[in-house]
Amino acid sequence: MTDDIKLIDFSEVYNTEDPHVAADLMISLIKQAVQKNTKTVKVPNRKKIIKPWITPGLLRCIRHRNNMHKKLKKSPDNEVLKTSFTRYRNYCNKLLKKIKLEYEKNELKKTSYNPKKLWGAINNITNRAKKKENSSYHLLTTSSTPELSVNSVNEFFANIGKNLAEKISDGLTESIKKAFNNNNNNNSHSMVLLPTDEDEVARLILSLRNECAVGWDGIPSNLLKRHINVVVPPLTYICNLALTTGKFPKAFKKSIIHPIYKGGDRDHVNNYRPIAVLPALSKILERIINNRLVNYLEKHNFLSPSQYGFRSGKSSSDAIHDLTNYIVTNLDNGQKVLGIFLDLAKAFDTVSVPILLRKMESLGIRGIQLQLFEDYLSGRTHHSCSNSLNNADTCIKLCQAEKVKYLGVIIDSTLRFHEHINTLNSRLRKLIYVFKTMRDVADEKLKKSVYFALAQSLLTYGITSWGGAPKTKMLQLVRTQRAILKVSFSLPYRYPTELLYKELKILTVRQLFIRSTLLKQHALLKYNPSLSRDKRRFNPVDRYHITLSTKLSKRFFCHHGGFLYNKINKIIPIFNLNKTICKKKITIWFQELNYYDTEQLLTNSI
Repeated sequence: MTDDIKLIDFSEVYNTEDPHVAADLMISLIKQAVQKNTKTVKVPNRKKIIKPWITPGLLRCIRHRNNMHKKLKKSPDNEVLKTSFTRYRNYCNKLLKKIKLEYEKNELKKTSYNPKKLWGAINNITNRAKKKENSSYHLLTTSSTPELSVNSVNEFFANIGKNLAEKISDGLTESIKKAFNNNNNNNSHSMVLLPTDEDEVARLILSLRNECAVGWDGIPSNLLKRHINVVVPPLTYICNLALTTGKFPKAFKKSIIHPIYKGGDRDHVNNYRPIAVLPALSKILERIINNRLVNYLEKHNFLSPSQYGFRSGKSSSDAIHDLTNYIVTNLDNGQKVLGIFLDLAKAFDTVSVPILLRKMESLGIRGIQLQLFEDYLSGRTHHSCSNSLNNADTCIKLCQAEKVKYLGVIIDSTLRFHEHINTLNSRLRKLIYVFKTMRDVADEKLKKSVYFALAQSLLTYGITSWGGAPKTKMLQLVRTQRAILKVSFSLPYRYPTELLYKELKILTVRQLFIRSTLLKQHALLKYNPSLSRDKRRFNPVDRYHITLSTKLSKRFFCHHGGFLYNKINKIIPIFNLNKTICKKKITIWFQELNYYDTEQLLTNSI
């Protein structure tokens, strides 16, 4: 295949100035080379390797053990046979466990230098690997024939956005348009889509994931990576054609829809999430346009500060923190707070393209640039695929609630976070089996890495919002954390708590809360180098907590942030440090701090 791809003549691609034709030609030439050198092979079930650590010798051992068991069932009173079977069974089981452990240790050792493969091995060992399940076969029975069923599924996904949009009343639509026209102040800035070069295209190709599904063209991303020197020049030419002509290639707008089961009745198409698989070549052009669009919007501050998703430097944890901090601050000031949480059905599918384009034009995206986005959003085709069967191309009532799940954190009306802590504790408890499975095959360094990735990541998510809960409620998380550590490192049940954290150099739940609070407060403060060293060290950095009056507010960041930062900044000066060094210094300090001293530190702040 390599030789055939190297011999491809892309002169026809360079001779056309139509991006649609150029993209079709490039895909056709690469597909011909791929089809010439590949074939589809179906592996029978008897040749599929389920447990690679089982050797032919072990297989004979297992069969002999099972045969002896069958004989014993026929002659249960035969003491000689019973003794022989018991001894052989114990020997066989012991041998199986020994070889399995050796295989798992070797797998971890072989993949230790590749994080991606290492986590794949860890997931296989702990049975956390996602099993491929063909859950969409139920959709093939929605009509008289499988082909008609797939067509009906495709029609549903193609029209769902339009059908939902039609339910919106005309009066509401007109009011939205009127409000848009009143706020439609054109600005003097204009966006320009600068041409790309081969270096940028090559870098984007290398950033593609290898395990992604293949689009309708049958060209995988790893093939593009292997033949990057051949693919980059014509693809760069096509991308620049699209940027200069304002036409997005039609071949890049075709997608395959794979219905993925979400929950509920498997025979109802509404309980499936449509996953669109685009060609790998399309992703390159999309990322080129997206990078330029995001840079333009960020440069001129067009994005709202309240938008946390899909933005660099912001996360859902920030959204949870800002929401709870806003609620507590206003409650402390004697205000009434009402939260309205909307879950929009098919939100992206119901976006009005004309309104979106008018909004983009008002932001300075005009001319060829706007024409490119308009072409990108129109004329898109897709076909659904289920069990290898393809088809042809083709306002809610508000309810009062005592709690709401907001970005993974359960927020209740009293801001006690009891239910969230209970749910989090249950999730952590389920990880004990994972660490028990790994403790005999992984070294201490790897165990810590797995703990940080699986357990501590759950504990620290949104902890600045809920971590100030009473000690009696947080105690269950502390006990679960201890259980995970003791099981993972094979420590006795009554191992001293103080030695546990000090020897493993792992922070307690309370220490994680204080550290996250300090880092959040550190990021909010602007460093002023004009202040003298003594003032930065000894004077309070933040006095915001002094204005708080209610007991509720003293459990949240609006109190802990300034109070703890001022207190700890006097012990270990951190104000003039960057985020990385500050985090490292705080962590080292906490590792030497006594468990009960940490609790006392937090108690004094309250």
